[in-house]
Amino acid sequence: ITLSWGTAARAIECVEEAMTRVPEGGAVAVIGTGIVGLTTAWELRRRWPELAITLYAKDLDVRTTTSWVAGGQFEPSGIWREYQGSDARREWFADVLRASRDRVLSLAGDWARLGIAERDHFTLDHDQAALEVHTPKDVLAPYERGVLPFRALNFVGRRYRTWLLNPTLMLPALKAELATTGVRFEARTFGSVADVAALPEPIVVNCTGYGAKTLWADEKMVALRGHVLSLPRTERLQD
Repeated sequence: ITLSWGTAARAIECVEEAMTRVPEGGAVAVIGTGIVGLTTAWELRRRWPELAITLYAKDLDVRTTTSWVAGGQFEPSGIWREYQGSDARREWFADVLRASRDRVLSLAGDWARLGIAERDHFTLDHDQAALEVHTPKDVLAPYERGVLPFRALNFVGRRYRTWLLNPTLMLPALKAELATTGVRFEARTFGSVADVAALPEPIVVNCTGYGAKTLWADEKMVALRGHVLSLPRTERLQD
């Protein structure tokens, strides 16, 4: 979710380049209805209002995607490790973070509908590599150090200002708007690269996420286990 708007911007660049090699200027297929597939299709539609776009997925119910249950805090978390192989990879990662941040800010007038909110993020007072080392200083402001505002944790910690992206609001909103702008949705299961190559669209954007491991024989794709907490709604504590 942190990188989705940024990778969508990079996908636009790739599609633009691909169009120069497609005689008919052609239609685009986006495979996957998670946050990356939907934001990519959304940005494609914004860039080309008349472009024929079809979004394919095994299940078109956005509640069945991993994005539906994943936490939506804007933070690179453990994914920064994938981009440490070279200076070029680290800079690419930083640029995608910047593009995501810029797009989130540009959507400020639509935050309520899309489920985006600026939030405080509190941690214990120890190094947070993802935020302090691998997130450029121009993306998120440096942390503030002070006493944590919690009854059971009234000791020194750190406060970061970032954004919360609520997938239960964002995914349905993106899908609904895509449908109103003429994006076609089709339920389809792809068993092989040959199935993808048989699509009528000459340009395909792969947004299958973990599904790429099987479909594209991508052995570098590994699942990272996180923690999903379900908390009861409570009254807001007073400072």
